[in-house]
Amino acid sequence: MVGASRTVGVGYTLLARPGSGIHTLADLKGHKVAYSKGTANQGFLIQSLATVGLRQQDITPVDVPLQNVGEVLESGTVDAATVAAQDLVNYTRAHPDAVKLINGSQVSSGYSFWLASRKALAVPAERAALEDLLGRIVKATAWTRSHPRPGSTPTTSGSTSRPRRSARRSGRSPERPTSSR
Repeated sequence: MVGASRTVGVGYTLLARPGSGIHTLADLKGHKVAYSKGTANQGFLIQSLATVGLRQQDITPVDVPLQNVGEVLESGTVDAATVAAQDLVNYTRAHPDAVKLINGSQVSSGYSFWLASRKALAVPAERAALEDLLGRIVKATAWTRSHPRPGSTPTTSGSTSRPRRSARRSGRSPERPTSSR
């Protein structure tokens, strides 16, 4: 492990369209649900379904690009979607009767880990690139925290995660977790 971050706030929310007939997570069975395959968004969906004994095969999954999940819900193409904070705000503002089924803080600790293989860390150029990436994430997160958007609440991993410095920069062994700030 070369770094860790923690999302503060709800993260993703599984949101159902008003009038979809979905009032609980169990009601998702057989319904179209938008998500983004291969992302944390999909992981959130799988974890959420598991809380009521459902699997991804029990719904009709609709894979869309992450940036379009909210738009697909708004279009009415799907009955529910795993939405990020800004999509949640936008959609519920326009549709106050939308049903918030579950959010990320209810299914996950909010911790994320940055991993790199020993092989990658052994190559100086690759290690330097990883250190540079983590350093930029730390700086971007610090900037975002010190420049909040008016009226927003810190809920997305991009604006509230707390990445730690890479193992190399912190002086720790790459295999040991970095300490929290």
